[in-house]
Amino acid sequence: MARSIFLASALALQAITGAYAASQTRLNARAVRPGEPPVFEAKPFPSGNGTNETYIPPHVDSPHFRLFLGPTGEAGAAEAGAAEALKPLEAAYDCFVGALGWNSTGLSVRDTREPYWKTEMFMRAQLDGGVNGLTHYGVDTGRAWVQLMDGQLTQPELLVHEYGHVLHFHQGNFWGSMVNAQAWAEAVANWVADTYLTSDLCAESRAKLGQPVGQSVINIYRTVGDSHLTIVDATNTQVGNHYDAWPFFHYLVANPDSWHGLGSHAMLSLIGNTTEGSNETPLHSLQRVLGDTATVSEVVAKYWARMAYVDIAHPQALQAFLDNKAFLNQANLDKLAEGQYKVKDGRSPRYMGASMAPLVMSGTGSGAAKVAVNITAPGGHLVATLSVRDTASGRIRYVTLPGGAGSADIAAGEEATLVLVNAPEALLMYDGNKLAGSEANKGLDYYFTITGATVSMY
Repeated sequence: MARSIFLASALALQAITGAYAASQTRLNARAVRPGEPPVFEAKPFPSGNGTNETYIPPHVDSPHFRLFLGPTGEAGAAEAGAAEALKPLEAAYDCFVGALGWNSTGLSVRDTREPYWKTEMFMRAQLDGGVNGLTHYGVDTGRAWVQLMDGQLTQPELLVHEYGHVLHFHQGNFWGSMVNAQAWAEAVANWVADTYLTSDLCAESRAKLGQPVGQSVINIYRTVGDSHLTIVDATNTQVGNHYDAWPFFHYLVANPDSWHGLGSHAMLSLIGNTTEGSNETPLHSLQRVLGDTATVSEVVAKYWARMAYVDIAHPQALQAFLDNKAFLNQANLDKLAEGQYKVKDGRSPRYMGASMAPLVMSGTGSGAAKVAVNITAPGGHLVATLSVRDTASGRIRYVTLPGGAGSADIAAGEEATLVLVNAPEALLMYDGNKLAGSEANKGLDYYFTITGATVSMY
């Protein structure tokens, strides 16, 4: 895993003021410019990307990218290494633009009459803020570009993460320029990186460029261990989850529950259905995609029910969970009396977050039990599910608890987790960068009684 790399990458937020702070219109590059050339031209230099050179620095080209090795005097990357670094970027382009139909990053989002130009990347000896990668958004050019720290070219997870920001920007309706959607941009970039590295959606594209399956960027300790957090919390990279919320996007794309409007095109649909000039969150866009077939509350609740055992059609994420589940922080409850529990202070689920309570079956010693639960959550909308896993086959079933009450027969050889999600029907407008005092940052207190099982306190 390369979590430290992702915590050290960033968006150049100062570059999305002015023209791009306003609403944008999502382009359809294939309709506007159907004759995309196989090799893009390089943008004339100097390119207005923050460099002061009067000459063209050493660089390496691929069909859709130009990587500048750094001006004289800087620790420039070796050409051979740079050429290798461009391969995962080309594979990502082939996957997202060629196979999945995203708008080309060669076109300006400001003026589609301009030529297809290579996406520019610049190596630097150091970057502000101690980050390893930084994506910038050109107010005048309508094009995104990237700065990378020397020594990072062997990290495809970082390269494609930053390219994920570029892709996102070039779709129009860029969430990074919208107050209440900006916090979600890092999750988009990490979803792009993980999809490129691990998904069958990109398998053919990786093979074309001779690139292996990579390692997932899942951080199971944050995504599952801190599932109580607001669904996207960007207040602090050390305790927030905005880099680690991307499995929700994977769930929408994998669509194991066959929700209307979702699937391989789900991310494009979310971006395309973002209301121009609004301060909505991506959850509002998700509701438009779902239409009247389901509510966001239902989708988020089922996502968290599946995340109890990482049942989201992601083999590497599942293995990370199985390898680490004994070490996750799931001490979410205080025991009040026999069969009575209350959520711990500081661990109550916040907006669209979840509590998970692994259960220990009571009974005759056979391992089978009838578990009954009755939950009380004053002043909130708590969606409860029993996620039940067959430990031999890995098959999982889900028992909904309407109104917070219900029961399930747990067979010998099954394990179960009670999942409680703060999933209000009314969606909140909230800024994930400024959660202090926000309704979205308030935990939902609850307590419950249970028979047939106790709650594992570890």
